[in-house]
Amino acid sequence: MEQLDVKLLTDDVVKQIIQSKQLPTIREQWGSLADQAKIEWIRYFKQRRVDPKTLQFVTLPNTRGEWGSPDGLLFPSKYHPEPEPDVEKLVELGLLDPADITQLYLDPMFASSNPSELSTWRSFLTSLGVGSALNQNMRARLAKRAATKVALRYEAACGFSARELPESESDIEGYDIRSERGSTFARIEAKGRTSNEEITITPNQWKALLRDPQSYSVYVVTHALTADPLLHILDGVGMSNNDADFSLRVQPSSWKKVCKSSQRFSAFSAKTLTNP
Repeated sequence: MEQLDVKLLTDDVVKQIIQSKQLPTIREQWGSLADQAKIEWIRYFKQRRVDPKTLQFVTLPNTRGEWGSPDGLLFPSKYHPEPEPDVEKLVELGLLDPADITQLYLDPMFASSNPSELSTWRSFLTSLGVGSALNQNMRARLAKRAATKVALRYEAACGFSARELPESESDIEGYDIRSERGSTFARIEAKGRTSNEEITITPNQWKALLRDPQSYSVYVVTHALTADPLLHILDGVGMSNNDADFSLRVQPSSWKKVCKSSQRFSAFSAKTLTNP
């Protein structure tokens, strides 16, 4: 079998292979090709707009130099993945921990400095599966993690000593953060949303907000997976005295009416605030 390598990648050869439907030959030899040969083939596939459905055998390099399935990779910042979450940037800002990200980043070798070219590369790589790991469940999990980080940063900016409860303890207590405030402490439940979405408040959280607004708050962080999320503080003041026996789905138009305050992350991430 003839080896398909970089030296054979002329326009005529590529046209012949694609037009004669010889992609199975490339698929068969893909694993044994040199890295540079794979890179050249990927560039040609993108240039020729080959149907991504026929390229399921293609692997891509991560930032460690390892090759693997595209659907296990995330876009690093150099690909400007907006409107998708720039996970690498969120880690850099401290809104996520490196341990929160189990996927690896795609090598930035295809990230062009030309905005138009970069956009076409991002579209092509997305069609291969890059970034698909950021599904709804993963986004929700990361939004929760980012919201907790924002809440902790806010408490620190206010001069309070706050700590995140372990998940096992948080599930029992019904809140995520314990913030020491002199001789007392505040209980804070953090809720992260990727946009202006409704929030779900459990019966116990609802009752705690109504019963003890001075020491129990819900911190809602909207646009949690952006570089400048917005923190909203709900402390129960102004809420109706409903005795809920089920989880409440509260629309933004309702919960924003009773917000104690709303602040951008950039407004408190690097300075100390007056105690709320």
